[in-house]
Amino acid sequence: MMSFLHKLPLSELQLSLLAIGLIAIVVVWGYNFWQERKHRKQAQRIFSAEQSDVLMLKQEGDAPEQSDTNAVFTGTTERIEPVMPPFAEDVVDVPPPAVFAGTPADELVDCVVYLNITEPITAPQFWMAQQQVLGVLAGRLRWFGMDEDNGEWRQMDAHDAASYRRLLGALQVADRNGPVDADDLDLFAAGVHQLADNFSAHFEMPAMPEVLAHAQALDEFCAAVDWRLAINLVHCNGLTLPLAGILQLAEAAGLRLGNDHVFHATDGAGQTLFTLADLGGLPFAGEALHGLTTSGVTLTIDVPNVADGSTVFDRMLNFARHLVTALDAALVDDQRMAISDAALAMIRAKIDEFQQKMTEHDIPAGSRRALRLYS
Repeated sequence: MMSFLHKLPLSELQLSLLAIGLIAIVVVWGYNFWQERKHRKQAQRIFSAEQSDVLMLKQEGDAPEQSDTNAVFTGTTERIEPVMPPFAEDVVDVPPPAVFAGTPADELVDCVVYLNITEPITAPQFWMAQQQVLGVLAGRLRWFGMDEDNGEWRQMDAHDAASYRRLLGALQVADRNGPVDADDLDLFAAGVHQLADNFSAHFEMPAMPEVLAHAQALDEFCAAVDWRLAINLVHCNGLTLPLAGILQLAEAAGLRLGNDHVFHATDGAGQTLFTLADLGGLPFAGEALHGLTTSGVTLTIDVPNVADGSTVFDRMLNFARHLVTALDAALVDDQRMAISDAALAMIRAKIDEFQQKMTEHDIPAGSRRALRLYS
């Protein structure tokens, strides 16, 4: 290059400018090299340090992680499953429900739960606790406590002053109002869980879906054989009947006026067999009946609630015929059509049929079980 420059006619100004340009190039190159080295070292310091993912950081004081089996999800799309209260360790040795012999509950009619408590609890304390969580079920729910002295169950109430370690709850699953519904069963299960948690109790409870299915099937059968049989007596010529005469005939036949102002024919135990009521629904009122008349009377048998229904029907029919003769009356149905002897025979046979079906389903007519279901 020097030989080439010597050959060119360069002035001093041009030589100065060329020198300045060469110096500027060297300076720029040096600056760039320095900046590159500076940034490389800075990057090495940044990325060589151990970093934590901010999404994985836990705030100070966070609870330790739970296993999958204990996790509780609180997001709006997650379901929060109910958790059974843990049993106290000192309850483990409490005998299982096999010790509950001679239970007063009926497992066909009741959903039965058992609670074993480590230390005896006073009846008022337990009664108040169950009333707070299960009070709306009071019409269906009964509680019993085991009397440790004689090994017998005692039904609890608000006035019970005893203490119990073994408790039994019995929720009736069906009656004439229908089967227990799913909401009431869920409430019952949740209430028992809460009571067990409050008193550190071990408890045994059936699966609620199975109880619901059983209640519905039981109610369906009971409805199929539910029959309140009624026959009416009216005057043959459309006249009215004297209430005083009816009163006299009823008392002579052994019927007694009940608190419901209806005459009852009863068995030796005082259980109603059939009733005699005013056809229009007016109450009988003892001595006030004298001088009054009625358009007719009704004789009724609650078929599921009387044992040996055909025999009871025969007794009622004999009384009805006595009234027919004494009052110049006739037996009629709800449409005021006369009931023939053939129809009466068919009615008697149908009573036998229904009660036989009840016996086959372990619900004998007139039994305590039947009286509960048809209440």
